[in-house]
Amino acid sequence: MSAGLTDSLALLLHALLFLVMPWHGPATRRRVGTAAVLTAAARTIVPFTAAAMAGLWLWAMWAQRGRRWSWTAVSAGAAVGVIIGLVYTRIAPAR
Repeated sequence: MSAGLTDSLALLLHALLFLVMPWHGPATRRRVGTAAVLTAAARTIVPFTAAAMAGLWLWAMWAQRGRRWSWTAVSAGAAVGVIIGLVYTRIAPAR
């Protein structure tokens, strides 16, 4: 019963994550930190997050050559969030 609620929350957090990506501006500490926190909070669909971050990073390397550092920094923040989410999932599994 609660799976639908947690999945919808995770999707909302992912939508927010994509909004803090450096689409129109440079990577700042706030964006990198927000990406890490949102990714860690949305741990229920971590594999999707990892795949999305890898895909967006590769796209940015190809399409936005002038913003490579911004995308790399925010993707690294999201990767830290993925690791935190996975560790938390292993330490405190759902009951």
